[in-house]
Amino acid sequence: MSQLKPSQSSRALELLLRSDVIERAPLLEALKALCAQQDVGGVLEQILARALADQGAQATGPQLVVHPSGRRASFGEVELDLSRRQAIPRVLRALVAQRLEAPGEALGAQALISAGWPGEVLAHESAIKRLHTAIWTLRTMGLEPALLTLDGGYMIAAHVNTSWQQP
Repeated sequence: MSQLKPSQSSRALELLLRSDVIERAPLLEALKALCAQQDVGGVLEQILARALADQGAQATGPQLVVHPSGRRASFGEVELDLSRRQAIPRVLRALVAQRLEAPGEALGAQALISAGWPGEVLAHESAIKRLHTAIWTLRTMGLEPALLTLDGGYMIAAHVNTSWQQP
């Protein structure tokens, strides 16, 4: 059996411990099947995310409500005001749209960069740094439990009830 990388093991444990949010059985089965393989790689978190997505309709976690502009959001008791920012609301909107349209599928870095900085020509390293900063900002503003990093992309966790704010 392959050794799991520390970041993968900790994420798998975190997801498994959310038993109030999801059924453990699909995650345990996914872990068993994956650990039987030779090369674990970054597949672990993808399988777990997909198992969570299958449970998405039964999500009982915190509520994430985002204004269609992305400039205001609430996550549980946390209110986010992004009205003074340009790119971060666009990144958040893209993440919410992905969560609602394709739960369990991460949005790649390039897609998020295109959403956050449309029409800008950026060097790759600069674009990645901007994206990392935007995600870090969203996490520090209170979305840490809602945002997952998966295989070079990001997604809103399936246990989070996600919706657009009604006008």
